Order: sequence, then structure tokens, then C-alpha cells
Amino acid sequence: MTIKLIALDMDGTLLNRQKLVPEKNALAIKKAMDKGIYVTIATGRMPASASYFAKQLNMNCPVVSCNGGVVKDLNTGKSIYEAHFSKDTITELISICYQKNWYIRWYIGDTIYVRYVDMDMFPAYKTTKG
Repeated sequence: MTIKLIALDMDGTLLNRQKLVPEKNALAIKKAMDKGIYVTIATGRMPASASYFAKQLNMNCPVVSCNGGVVKDLNTGKSIYEAHFSKDTITELISICYQKNWYIRWYIGDTIYVRYVDMDMFPAYKTTKG
């Protein structure tokens, strides 16, 4: 069986503990793409963060973000697929999290929403520019 696609998670897979791409990972990705294999990111992160690293590595296919909820063309930034919870479901989920005093964050597009800012909860975003 021939490998046609490699989809990489980011934190702890593509990125190291400093939230950067190690040179050995960048070289392995380039080697795979040189063999005609499609390489992309599939992550729980928001689209801007996933696209930032995919562009840095010259990846060659759409990026999957928001745990599969958003797929965007890397070159145009246009959505190929999006799935969203209903407003009622989101309202209920946020309410439950607030009642339990859980720290949560959610995305609308490329904007992160939080009840309060706690930078310790954002280590994964510190190396993403813009």
C-alpha cells in the first residue's frame, strides 16, 4: 500500500515542547512531499495557528483545524468545510463550564474567546505570529 497523505497533529507531534518545528520534522515533511505525498496538519487549534505552521513548512494540501470542524485551503484561506454547534448548544455548554468554574476557550473564526485571560492556558499560541 502506497502512502498518499500524512496528517500531523501539532502539539507533541509536529511541534516540540517549545512549540516550534524541529529541523528533523521539517526535513521529514519535505522528503515526504518530494516523494509526491500530501502533507497537512490536523489539529484542535484554530485555523490561523494551523495555517501559520503549514505555510512555514510549504505544506501542499488543505489544513484541518478545530478538531475537524474547519478545513481551509492553505493558499486562499477559503473554507472547504465547516461544522458548527448551534447557538443553543454553545450557550448550554458555556453555562455548564461557567457553573463548574472550568477554564474554557472557544473560537469564532480566528478569534479566541475566554471568560478571563490566563496566559498559562495559552502556551501553544506563543510561537504563532499574528
